[in-house]
Amino acid sequence: MTLDEIDVEEIFAFSVEVEEARVWQAFGRRIALRRAERGWTRVELARELGIPRERLAKWEHGKNGPAPMMLIRLAATLGMTIDELMTGERPEPKTMTDEQRKELASCLERLIRLLGQL
Repeated sequence: MTLDEIDVEEIFAFSVEVEEARVWQAFGRRIALRRAERGWTRVELARELGIPRERLAKWEHGKNGPAPMMLIRLAATLGMTIDELMTGERPEPKTMTDEQRKELASCLERLIRLLGQL
């Protein structure tokens, strides 16, 4: 086989499919793990989401994943962020700077004064 005979687009498409399959499989494992941590059966989680158990089983087995709106609902039901559900990594907690705290305190003081005038 020569370089001219290699279909680069076909190779790229194949590698994307392989990576996508890995992502869905990891995603499915995270769903199953969190469901088990919560002590829920697949039937219970599917009922909570309003979907057939078979659909949830496909997600957990990495066959495919939910539509965006269902992804939001799934993450919320499992008590996870979408980032955590998709990547397995918990987001860093956001902290306020001292300047932001002072600004917030100032706003709250003004609000308290305003409410006291009513």
